[in-house]
Amino acid sequence: MARKRRTEGAGSGEAPERDVLPAGYRWLASGKIEGSRHITLPSGQGKRIYATGTTKKKVKELLEARVALARAGQLAPKSTLTFGAYATKVISEREGLGDRTRDLYTTNLRLYLAPLHAMRLGAITPSTLRTLYAGLRRSEKGFVVRGHAHTLVRLVLETARQDGLIITNPADVKGIRPKRERGDAETPPAYNKAEARRFRQACSHVTYGDVLAFILLTGMRRGEALGLRWSNVRIDGEGRKVARVETTRSTSSGRVYETSPKTSQSIRDVPLSRDAVALVRKVREAAALQHAAVYPDRPGSPYVFSGLRGRPLRPDNMRRVYLEVVGQADRLEREALAAAGRDPDDAQPLRVLDIHALRHTFVTLAAEGGMTIGEIAGIIGDSVATVLKVYLHIFKDELVAPELGFEDDEDGAL
Repeated sequence: MARKRRTEGAGSGEAPERDVLPAGYRWLASGKIEGSRHITLPSGQGKRIYATGTTKKKVKELLEARVALARAGQLAPKSTLTFGAYATKVISEREGLGDRTRDLYTTNLRLYLAPLHAMRLGAITPSTLRTLYAGLRRSEKGFVVRGHAHTLVRLVLETARQDGLIITNPADVKGIRPKRERGDAETPPAYNKAEARRFRQACSHVTYGDVLAFILLTGMRRGEALGLRWSNVRIDGEGRKVARVETTRSTSSGRVYETSPKTSQSIRDVPLSRDAVALVRKVREAAALQHAAVYPDRPGSPYVFSGLRGRPLRPDNMRRVYLEVVGQADRLEREALAAAGRDPDDAQPLRVLDIHALRHTFVTLAAEGGMTIGEIAGIIGDSVATVLKVYLHIFKDELVAPELGFEDDEDGAL
């Protein structure tokens, strides 16, 4: 039977008895066990290897693994660098990151990765990350937010691995990446045709509502519509009416960025329907009248959608416009019911979604109108694979078994 030793406890009473450990092991004040072993490295240099755990068996296994790594020259040097300090360094010095991406990473580090800030890089384990992602889920952070958090964690830890600060990247462990939960939306929200018609009608009653109507009619992203310039719009004369997407506007940490789209597929010519052409012409005429009345001596704005002084609109201000349009749609519905002699309280409120849902609505209605997956992908600037992944619920009824023609064989046999 193992010998016991009694340790003095704080205050009255005593701590539980602990096993007497063999040489090379000792109890820590935290209640854990530390093991150590002195070895000779291939270089001839002596080195003491340490391991800590909750049981002697776990410490022994970890110690043996660390000794093997050290003898193979694969044991990372002990570093006191914390995740927060190192992540800040990576974000500021990483090559190939745009200013907006750096701002976005800095925001995500501050908002979602605070539990890791004070942890040493070598102390982060797969279990640490599972606990982090579970905490984000409990605080009702969606799948996209959890995914962004994981992307940054993986980038930082992979850079630490490449720098020799850790041996393996715990964010690369299979199954560690956050997955969709039952409560996460699997299909993007979109308006049906009746709702889209109501939204489109209300846009003309709200200042800057034409931007949202244009997104609904073209499937453009918000930043693409706000970055659109008159030089890239062809709506006059004969031929195809198109708007060429070459820039996009976005915000991060309060700053506005105007950059090229991230992918080559996003740089594209978007065909304009009759409704979209009429809308753009109306915007052009209204802008010309307004400019002539207020700033007759200044050149007009190069942007299709601009403010009173010709400056481009901020993407982060469009949410307010969207909510105004939804409210206006509800008011118009109530007025229509009252004019028809019906109770205005019977009006069905328009669902409050988000601006990106207008893009999803475009895809949904285009598919219902008979447009193919390839045509839609070309218009919205996504790959066919992405369209299928995101919008498969729309096209699933089109997936039918192919006819191979074997039934035409004379004997009917293969």
